[in-house]
Amino acid sequence: MAASSSEGRGTGRPQQNKNDTNDFRALLSTFLDDESSAKPASSDVTESSMRQSTERVWRATQLRRATENTSHHKQRKSTPLHKKQPVCLAVCITIVDHLEHESIWRHWATTTSTTANSDKTVVACDFFVHAKHPERIRSSWVRSKLIDKSYKPNWNDVRVVRAMLAMAAQALQNPTMTHVLFCTESCIPIATMDETIQVLQHGTSFVSAYGRDSSNTTRFDERECFDVLQSFIPTQAVHKALPGWCVLSREHIQDIVKLDEQLDLWTAFEHVWAPEEVYFPTALSLLGHLEDSHNLLYAEWNARAAKETDRAHPKLFDREFGPDLVERVRRQSNCLFLRKLKRSISIDEWQSAIAPNRESSQKRGHEDRSRNDNDASRSSSSQKRSRHDNERDYERGRGGDPCAHGDNYRRHDQSHNDNHNARGTQYYNDNDRQRGHSGRRHYR
Repeated sequence: MAASSSEGRGTGRPQQNKNDTNDFRALLSTFLDDESSAKPASSDVTESSMRQSTERVWRATQLRRATENTSHHKQRKSTPLHKKQPVCLAVCITIVDHLEHESIWRHWATTTSTTANSDKTVVACDFFVHAKHPERIRSSWVRSKLIDKSYKPNWNDVRVVRAMLAMAAQALQNPTMTHVLFCTESCIPIATMDETIQVLQHGTSFVSAYGRDSSNTTRFDERECFDVLQSFIPTQAVHKALPGWCVLSREHIQDIVKLDEQLDLWTAFEHVWAPEEVYFPTALSLLGHLEDSHNLLYAEWNARAAKETDRAHPKLFDREFGPDLVERVRRQSNCLFLRKLKRSISIDEWQSAIAPNRESSQKRGHEDRSRNDNDASRSSSSQKRSRHDNERDYERGRGGDPCAHGDNYRRHDQSHNDNHNARGTQYYNDNDRQRGHSGRRHYR
């Protein structure tokens, strides 16, 4: 969802120099450098000082929008990757003390074909792991992927955001990294690496977020998310994403990390419910990076759960996981990753779950082409029959006046059409009234 803020589009502006109008990062740095010169310690950050800082960043974003050198500017999107630029994905996983699907992630990361990588570029995928209890980890591979520090976050804790930022900062040290994927120990890929590469080649971030004025916003969102932040951040900039685990481009996560280093932005989210769901879309919005996009990680919530606490947790797919679930998720949402899956899954089971999705897609393609061929054949036969009928009717009318025969034929058609239209109109009107009445009852 695009940011809900309005854009400045003054008319009659003088033409701006391209270097002056498009270098937003330099403009933002000017504001942030001013802030960092008198930056207080994290414990000394107050609501008023944070509000002043975020308003300055928000004004810088609005200024950039107002001076953007295009008449149809919506949101500044990430630059698509060059055709020969390799995709380098940093998978940042937050765990407690065990990565259940380690074997699947490792197999997925090393499985690529020459089809998606036909230009012979090197596809890289690296892992960064933050553990609440790193001392309990038994896997040597997971230990080798641990970042240096553990923030030991609890559930629904802002320290989850700090852990995610720390993993991203370490991933950014690799100059070839193009994207960051945030996920948890209960996430798995449901698409091949080749399919993932094709999607990430567009170079953008994948976050579907909504603001306070959206129809998706619930009263719980207003109370536990938007109201909590209104004294820290401009209301128009606050957004929420479900799920909060997302894919960000290098350009966007780089700006977010820098923003947090300068402002300690995470401190404003200490009392926000599920802070990771609000922090990243809000930071993107503040920076003018929030785009029209969709999530690549799929999750479901049971809004009708009997216990309210159960509504706060994503649905478990332990029983449902299989080819049918994967195909449904891929078809309905275009997602490449799934959350939440806790039970152990073998590589064979995982492969059999995602393989039918590709086969069924190919089968549907063949069926569609066959159906189109049959439709074309039937259309050709119908046209031949129509020409034959016209010739036969003409031959029958040759004994008399062809014009008179044609007039009689047209009068018969007109009478038939009038009766048919009258019956059809009455039928549809009656049914529309019935549907409209029942629809209103259902709506109420």
